[in-house]
Amino acid sequence: MILTYQAMYKPFFLKIQKIIRQNSKKTFTRKIQLDGLGVDVWSLLDGEKNVKAIIKKFATRHTLNYKEAEISVTLFLRSLGEKGLIGIKEP
Repeated sequence: MILTYQAMYKPFFLKIQKIIRQNSKKTFTRKIQLDGLGVDVWSLLDGEKNVKAIIKKFATRHTLNYKEAEISVTLFLRSLGEKGLIGIKEP
């Protein structure tokens, strides 16, 4: 699975782009290719499940102990959050 999303240029690059081009864009397209485990976590993101439920489901599907699943899932979710692809709401 490939996720495609819009990312914002950093201010420094926007300034350079304005100097080089007359039509400067503020965003550009990025792509991320997910492996099977990433696709599985992505499919569990429905806006209703909390992170613990996603970790438990992931651990069950892949016969991992909770701690292994927790590390994998939280790193993946953090990566998606840093890219602005997901948001995590407080309970």
